[in-house]
Amino acid sequence: MAFIHLNKQGWCIILISLAVLFLYYLSGRGNIGHVHGTTVNLRELIKLSILLVEDAGFLIRSQYTTRNINPRIKSSDSGPKNEMLTDFDVLSHQLLVSGLANEFPDLKVISEEHPPTATSNSLVQRQRSNADLEISLPDIKFYVPVSDLTVWIDPLDATQEFSGYKVLSLIERKAHLYVHPSTTRRWDVCAAQAMLEAAGGRLTGLDGTRLTYHAKDSVKVSKSIGLFAAASISEHKKWLPVVSRLVMKT
Repeated sequence: MAFIHLNKQGWCIILISLAVLFLYYLSGRGNIGHVHGTTVNLRELIKLSILLVEDAGFLIRSQYTTRNINPRIKSSDSGPKNEMLTDFDVLSHQLLVSGLANEFPDLKVISEEHPPTATSNSLVQRQRSNADLEISLPDIKFYVPVSDLTVWIDPLDATQEFSGYKVLSLIERKAHLYVHPSTTRRWDVCAAQAMLEAAGGRLTGLDGTRLTYHAKDSVKVSKSIGLFAAASISEHKKWLPVVSRLVMKT
């Protein structure tokens, strides 16, 4: 059996991946006023992402009680053995990746599931109008080269790692530390890290390594790096040496 976690926070976490890309751009790309070649308006990218995530969430919730989720073992070289896959993972993947590709065909998108396939428009029911969303977003046009952007997508954070849920526990102060001394993958961590650090926390490898999300980065975060997260930067600094020593002894 597969456990499906479908609360609203679980869906919204996908969007936070864009924040990581934004921070990466600011930290390493210099003057944003001088760009060349194909560019992307980040405001429009974020707006579309919000609409797609809401659509995907509605689609799955509307079919959750009537559709067989069809749980099966995923065949993948990049993931752990016996990893589960459901029809809802595939539906969400198709809608999100195809939706981004239609509007931003040159954008690099890395998703946990297979490359995008066509999504039937009959499955998609827009939950919010563009005009409604326009009102809630800052009226700022921010253009960046499309070659500098990579979007990492975990279509449904519910069947294996639950990294997003664990980070939410830190943000809500239901926990202080999160230790993961084994292999994980960047799409499982990207959104969780962005959300935690936006809330004042810190997520790194167990050796203090700062994780990056470039297009050429390996999908895997190796066991030798692992993950260590804390609800605040001060707690991260305090406990990182202690936890690292304990993990190395095991």
